[in-house]
Amino acid sequence: MASEENQYLLIDGDDTAPETPVSPSKSIIAVLLNPITLFCISLNFFGGNTFGVNMSAWSGAKEMYNSWHIEITPLMDEIATSSVVGGAFVGVIISSFLASTLGRKWTTFAGGVVATLASVASAVTHYYYVIVVVRFFVGVGVGMTSNTVTMYVSELIDPRVRGFVTSLFQVCVTIGILLSYVVSFLTVPHTLWWVAMAFTAIFPLGVAVVTVFMPESPKFKEGKASKKNKTKNSTDVSVSGDSSSVSLVDTFKNYPLPIFICTVLAVGQQLTGINVMIMYAPDVLKMAGFSGSTATLVGSVGIGVFNFLATLVGLPLSDKLGRKPLLLFGYAVIVISTLAAAVGFGVMQLSELTIFSWFSHLVVPAGVLIIVAILFFLLGFEVGPGPLFFVLLGEICPMEVKGRLMAYGMGLQWICNLIIALFFLSVAEVIGKALTFGIFTVVGVAAYICLLLFTPETRGRDLAEIHKTMRRSNVSAPAAIDEDENLIV
Repeated sequence: MASEENQYLLIDGDDTAPETPVSPSKSIIAVLLNPITLFCISLNFFGGNTFGVNMSAWSGAKEMYNSWHIEITPLMDEIATSSVVGGAFVGVIISSFLASTLGRKWTTFAGGVVATLASVASAVTHYYYVIVVVRFFVGVGVGMTSNTVTMYVSELIDPRVRGFVTSLFQVCVTIGILLSYVVSFLTVPHTLWWVAMAFTAIFPLGVAVVTVFMPESPKFKEGKASKKNKTKNSTDVSVSGDSSSVSLVDTFKNYPLPIFICTVLAVGQQLTGINVMIMYAPDVLKMAGFSGSTATLVGSVGIGVFNFLATLVGLPLSDKLGRKPLLLFGYAVIVISTLAAAVGFGVMQLSELTIFSWFSHLVVPAGVLIIVAILFFLLGFEVGPGPLFFVLLGEICPMEVKGRLMAYGMGLQWICNLIIALFFLSVAEVIGKALTFGIFTVVGVAAYICLLLFTPETRGRDLAEIHKTMRRSNVSAPAAIDEDENLIV
């Protein structure tokens, strides 16, 4: 019989077990103040900020090169921006293997150490190509931590506060983005660019330190024990959370629905343009009519503040209104916003043509429209696909393939992120900004339709029942989850 504390802190490794708390006498406040919960919140804080500060650090630091009158071409900008993203993709792959062998705890620790050392290295050199290389290794650490922190926390945390605590990861991502913009604004004009780069080392160091004091995931330990004690009956499917119990071929053959939903969530989250707003915020503001490094940095800080506030709007809603309504609302706002931005950029492009010179009177209103569209885009993203990507990824992936499917979803997200980082400036230069944002609009519409038709509502439902549906469903039958399934009271 587990102790009262363990009944709250550890989740039964049996995926079919109900997730209702064993001891209802403890209040939610008491659960939130539990040491393990506080450690999980701290890990989300440092892990989310590790993600956020490193995604936006270069957007401010590159202004340092401009102050030195060193030309950063669009290609150089894209390479420097995408180096951390490419590294993150590699980090996701590495962590997927290590999380199932070394464990969640030490994989998270290793990611924090790698990102810390690489961040320090990026602060002690001013050579562009060296920065590109070390930021790749920063990305490896970021990818490792982003992939394992949410998995690790969801397996440690009390079920009653799991949704709230898991969503804090995205809130902390936006805090990291904001902090990066603020630090860049304060340091880059004074050529203290190395401070901005060194600042990024604080949060992965925090990840490593906090992880040392946390226990290993109970699901990982139970999975290892189950693997040691498994019977010779190879037809039995383990649900211990060890992805090695199911082959890679069987994963894609037998789990089409969760794979499809993971694909839509990852592609829709990234290819609607969120990291254009984050990684290329100064560039987008210049496109919209801002001029000067200080003006663009101030504008970037404003975007960071609004982005953070938008996450606070969405944070309490997923447990009240449901995942699916918020996703659909978020994508509806995103589609309208990217379409409005496309119109604004279209007006600006037409004003540059002699035949449409009268459009020049609309340039300022078009710039205002673009800024407003960006802000509404951030609101839609942070209410819907931003935080709910992480929440749904943990809910729809059956335990026996959870590590593998979460790595697939996170890896695909980083690939799409890499596409944006590598090609946005070049594509916008070749086909125009209006058409580029038009593409974002089309992706948003496609994601909205797919989520409307194929994504079930998971709020308040037993994970075991959700996973049963995910195991047996064809892509065309997600609605089965709404029929005759028990709600958690």
